[in-house]
Amino acid sequence: ISDGIGAVYSGGSAKITGAGSQWNNASGIMISGGTLTVEGGASLQSGTAEQSGNGSAISLGIMTVDGANSKWSNVGPLYVETGGSLNISHGGAFSNTGGDLWIGMGGSLSAATTTVAGTLTNSGNLVLGYSGDASATITGTGSTWTNSGYVIIGNAGAQGTLALNSGASGSSHGLAIGQGYSIYNGTGVMTLDGSGTQWT
Repeated sequence: ISDGIGAVYSGGSAKITGAGSQWNNASGIMISGGTLTVEGGASLQSGTAEQSGNGSAISLGIMTVDGANSKWSNVGPLYVETGGSLNISHGGAFSNTGGDLWIGMGGSLSAATTTVAGTLTNSGNLVLGYSGDASATITGTGSTWTNSGYVIIGNAGAQGTLALNSGASGSSHGLAIGQGYSIYNGTGVMTLDGSGTQWT
């Protein structure tokens, strides 16, 4: 499939499955209350991408990249808003180039979540919890989260939580846990658990 922009709204779902299957969206992807899955060696390419909960506690935006050789390549910033989740599982891969990665953008919905059991590569900065709470978990030997820029855990009054375990690894150019000013200070928690687990 090739298109200028792609959107999956509340109650909708889209699935790209199987080796050689590909979906290109030059102008981006928006998931608002729906689900999008890339699996079985398929690939998704997008421009600026936004994933958001649509204000309903029972209709959340969920993005999943599942399985070896399954990949999502996004160009431009990615916003994972409160109530949304990004999941990389069973060796899947996600790369974000040309912009920052924002997880936990505003609102009073449940915390934005990210799980990585595969590979996540971000060429820009990462903000985990920005005016909306967010958590991220990286699990298992061979699971990696590489950030070329700065990482901020908890900002602008939000709670950010980053956990690495069971031999997972991550890296960044710089790291701040809890950032902001005055009453807008964020709070952050980072944990590393298990042999071989590391952040550099």
